[in-house]
Amino acid sequence: VWRRAKNNKQSVAANWVDYTVGQGEQLTDIAKAHHISWKRLAVANKLKPPYQLRPGSSIKTPPIKANHTKNPKS
Repeated sequence: VWRRAKNNKQSVAANWVDYTVGQGEQLTDIAKAHHISWKRLAVANKLKPPYQLRPGSSIKTPPIKANHTKNPKS
């Protein structure tokens, strides 16, 4: 199930979860960890330039799947 953002430019999946921003994390870091573009993450969370995130703030992200690991074993 998809929920449309008000501006209809980007939709957010209903299964997206709350993510708490950690110290020093940037939008690009979080997007990469969740395998989506930083632009999609910004639009879905209605963030505006300069896209700065505050530690402890909450944004919506797609859930991380178990098969997505940083260092997959060969």
